[in-house]
Amino acid sequence: MRKLYFLLILTISIYSNAFGQRLEKFSEDKSEFTAQLGTYMTTSKQQTMEDIYKEFEKNFKGGMFSDTEFQQILKTSNSMLQYRMSASPYFMDYLNALMAVKKTDNPEQTFKDWHLMLDTMLADVESQRLATYLDFIRFSKDFLKKKKYAVPIWVQIGTS
Repeated sequence: MRKLYFLLILTISIYSNAFGQRLEKFSEDKSEFTAQLGTYMTTSKQQTMEDIYKEFEKNFKGGMFSDTEFQQILKTSNSMLQYRMSASPYFMDYLNALMAVKKTDNPEQTFKDWHLMLDTMLADVESQRLATYLDFIRFSKDFLKKKKYAVPIWVQIGTS
């Protein structure tokens, strides 16, 4: 009887280790990173998630991001994993915003400035404040896609 219990416990632990592992950190190898990100993004089998990942992968493999930018993406992605941010909506919106950043008039500087903000927010994030981080990513994505960088300033002339 003890052997039966031992086998049952062993089987359950092996099964839970094999299928219940959560991704803790992305690989520093580019091809492994994209494979891990692909699995993370498409596990839910949602068409939207798969489409966003495919677009990101095409741009990533096409050289849209420099090696330095890849290191920043890796750092940000690993920080997001540390806070257990899910593929949807966090990574989905992050990848969308990344692609919008790279379509701006000055993509390298915009990338640096935007990630400086993200790094600051991630350093100060609290579990209850993940929504603020998500709101910023969503705002950035929409703002950059619409390419509205100038803010009109109204001036009153001829005051007496």
